[in-house]
Amino acid sequence: MKIFDAHNDFLTELNKVQRKAYISWVEKYCKKTKIISQIWTTSLLQPMKRLKMLSNEIVDKDNFIFAIEDLGFLGEKKLKERLEYVIALKPFSCGLVWNNDNSFGGGALGQGGLTDLGKYVVNRLEKEGIIVDTAHMNEQTFWDFCRITTKPIYNSHSNIFDLCNNSRNLKDEQIKAIINSNGIVCLSFVSYFIREKGIISCSDVAKQIKFFIKKYGDKNVAIGSDFFGTTDLPIDLKSYVDFENLRLALCRIGLNIRQIKNIFYGNLTRYINRVGKKK
Repeated sequence: MKIFDAHNDFLTELNKVQRKAYISWVEKYCKKTKIISQIWTTSLLQPMKRLKMLSNEIVDKDNFIFAIEDLGFLGEKKLKERLEYVIALKPFSCGLVWNNDNSFGGGALGQGGLTDLGKYVVNRLEKEGIIVDTAHMNEQTFWDFCRITTKPIYNSHSNIFDLCNNSRNLKDEQIKAIINSNGIVCLSFVSYFIREKGIISCSDVAKQIKFFIKKYGDKNVAIGSDFFGTTDLPIDLKSYVDFENLRLALCRIGLNIRQIKNIFYGNLTRYINRVGKKK
């Protein structure tokens, strides 16, 4: 079965030899897998220096798409120069913030809203066809962003606040806003975003997906695993091989093959076609 994962941090977390081995493993054993791989700049000591090196590793590979998580490193003094450098790398998407506030807006644990600099960055990225990822925005920044964006709203790896009270999760009105924009919510496998306590398995992930479909429909939901971005994963869902466990869990709770194919691959593919960015 085809898989299209909206969020995998392997570019950042693995060293060069490990990244090469991982790419080979995916290409050999998961031939139908497509990955949007984030460079998580918050964890890098020299983001500008390492960005080009990391992005070049997957630029010619059909099943890997390059993205950037957290543009906070751009700063204010050299913002325009650094932003043009990022744009030249042609990422699919960029997140303005991570969990804390920065010059552009408020992160999930922060208090601020979208700043004037943040609005400038959004407008510049969208003009170049680069999607702004809302995954780590707090509510105020999210709604500020919704008022100015011209694109179907994209969220690469979040979960459902109604099921788990976590600041990284999306509330009902946020999910509805994303769907009304013809955007997409990519549900993550982070255990403590799915349930506050206890051991999480594929059955818990499946219940979350079913909840989403029952309340919001099955056309605007996909997967953003957050592999390599966390160690808090379900006990039976730690790699792309384990997607078979999730498929079986979804079948057991009543999802049909069409729905599963769309969640695993089809919906995200159609979203990318809608926003006009193909790889």
